[in-house]
Amino acid sequence: MRRVLAAASLAFATSLLPAQAVPSPDTPSLSKTFQSSLPAHPRLLFRKEQIPDLEKKADSCPELRLVRDSILTEANATLTKPPLKRIMDGRRLLQVSRDCLHRVTTLALAWQLTGDKRYSRRAADEMLNVAAFSDWNPSHFLDVAEMTAALGLGYDWLYDVLDPEDRQKIREAIVQKGLNPSFAGNSSWARGTNNWNQVCNGGLTLGALAIAEDEPELAAKIVARAVEGLPFVLKGYAPDGVYPEGPVYWNYGTTFNVLFLAAIESALGTDFGLGRARGFLESATFMRHVTGPTGLFHNFSDCGEGGEVAPALFWFASKTNDPSVASLQRARITDGPGKTGAGRARFFPFLLLWLTPAAQNSAPKLLDWVGQGPNPVAYFRSDWSPDAAFAGIKAGSPSENHGHMDAGSFVFDALGERWVRDLGAQGYTDIEKRGINLWSMKQKSPRWSIFRLSNLGHSTLVIDGALQNVAGHASLSARSLQAGSPAATVDCSPIYSGQAAKAMRTFTFRDRKSLLIEDAITSVSKSGTVRWQIITQSDVAIEGGDAILRKNGKSVRVRKLSPAGSWKIVDVSKPPMDFDGPNPGTRLLALDVPVQAGDSPKIAVELIPLPKTNN
Repeated sequence: MRRVLAAASLAFATSLLPAQAVPSPDTPSLSKTFQSSLPAHPRLLFRKEQIPDLEKKADSCPELRLVRDSILTEANATLTKPPLKRIMDGRRLLQVSRDCLHRVTTLALAWQLTGDKRYSRRAADEMLNVAAFSDWNPSHFLDVAEMTAALGLGYDWLYDVLDPEDRQKIREAIVQKGLNPSFAGNSSWARGTNNWNQVCNGGLTLGALAIAEDEPELAAKIVARAVEGLPFVLKGYAPDGVYPEGPVYWNYGTTFNVLFLAAIESALGTDFGLGRARGFLESATFMRHVTGPTGLFHNFSDCGEGGEVAPALFWFASKTNDPSVASLQRARITDGPGKTGAGRARFFPFLLLWLTPAAQNSAPKLLDWVGQGPNPVAYFRSDWSPDAAFAGIKAGSPSENHGHMDAGSFVFDALGERWVRDLGAQGYTDIEKRGINLWSMKQKSPRWSIFRLSNLGHSTLVIDGALQNVAGHASLSARSLQAGSPAATVDCSPIYSGQAAKAMRTFTFRDRKSLLIEDAITSVSKSGTVRWQIITQSDVAIEGGDAILRKNGKSVRVRKLSPAGSWKIVDVSKPPMDFDGPNPGTRLLALDVPVQAGDSPKIAVELIPLPKTNN
């Protein structure tokens, strides 16, 4: 059996450089393995023989002690919570599934740490409760996947303490409400190129491996489909590790990808080469650089600025032997089980498994980082202190999954504050309830009528009030990295196709202190205006020919070097359409440049952090 799996692993490693034709795993051999050679429960993420080490590990460093204490505190709180109910939020049951995953993993690990049967009994009750739901909402299959993950992990981790009757009910629910529905209806996610692939294949695999000795043929089909399908999304990490959907979705999709890899490694002794996909391990470096000195993400696409603890980064730190990729996570652990980000930190319990005392804090060696791929990005910073100056620059295309019309946009941190920001995602459910098709990426999709999603709501160019071209892709090139004044140029010409012959946007981090933005636009198509704009939550005042951004007693000067013209301050705290979400305290600082058809305007603006004495 090991020879069969090793051969499949080698074939897969070859196929992933980059993803080409995907070979099929030996499903009959997998089925035979599940019937005869599986390790005992628990076998998902850790083995039975490792259980005695959990408590010892939990006391091995301050962060792990805090993780253990937080898990126990959360488990105690869960004991008094009412059972989950099958309540839909719009078309989703997703939050219920996420709550179940968080509850079950927290309680199950609390039982493993203490042996206190209050935790195992309540975890069993949580699983039996959702097992009795009419279904797990297969019309939105993420809901099914996360629920299957919850019951798969709970079944495996609590196997020895579950009553045989309870085991049967939970196992039947995994099969009938989790695994079997994945072969009915639309299963395009199985070979999709976005996070659905990782979450659905990962979640279902956890359920399949948990019950594989009882359902070997079904489990083999689930695992084989995942091994065949994951390369389609993994190729999006190539070549450098930029996750096309942004950092928040990295935490979602990549965590489920890591759960898949860790589970098949612990259960089967191989990851079929999937963990060596081009750019996958490098994505942890992307996550370190995408986070500004303020602790806020460069939140391109449908992402918020903040994020919950990302335990998967400790898995990456171990795999790459680079503790710097997880250096920010230790500070977030001190905030407890997490209070920001989607899912109420349901991944927090996995810290007990992936965080190690050896992963000490350290800053990355490089100040600058550029990642190519579907959504290229560049990051510059003055140093690794919380007060550092930092620029995050975005190229790419609105047509990517969860994409915005944000090519040429940027964020800017300095003096411990974010001065130029991205408004990020707006909640999906309220928009969908209005009948707005949020998920069509076509040029005339109603998606682009939402202020936050179009270039009208980003720190980029707007040519005569028009939208960016969805079919276009902006490329990015960089120079002088790690030198005194690194620079990146975004070729936005395809994004403004039909509006100008050419549009080049260059960012220069001058002496690692200020950010110069130079726009060279060639031959605009018609008379009108070219708007240069930034989004800010700072107070804004016009002083002389400059704009001054002020926040918390600190200031940044926005100096217009060319052309002539006056600044305009627009309050965008309440965008124009009633379906737009509010943006409290947010302003748009704009420079409107009049143009005639055929003109080739050049715009240069510099953002200069000011010493405190100059406020």
